[in-house]
Amino acid sequence: SLISIFVYHAIVKQARTTTAYLAGFGIVLPFVILAPQHAVRAMGIENKIFLFCTCVITPTTSIFRTLQAMFGFTPKHAQQSVGAYALFYRS
Repeated sequence: SLISIFVYHAIVKQARTTTAYLAGFGIVLPFVILAPQHAVRAMGIENKIFLFCTCVITPTTSIFRTLQAMFGFTPKHAQQSVGAYALFYRS
């Protein structure tokens, strides 16, 4: 996911810094909260289960992973590379 690559470079590598907090609270969190709603509207999705997964589960897990990265609680195995972090972020 492109978000996980941005989070890795802008937040994980600079955890617990002002830059990480600005990137997280100012860019990533608003995007993961608002983007699914706009995407669902643009695509015209009406399936209730798909709406729930897209608008509830995905943003919730993304919020938790982003906060985890901002405050420096990302596991060591996920910090090893961009690929490892992308896999961790989406799991």
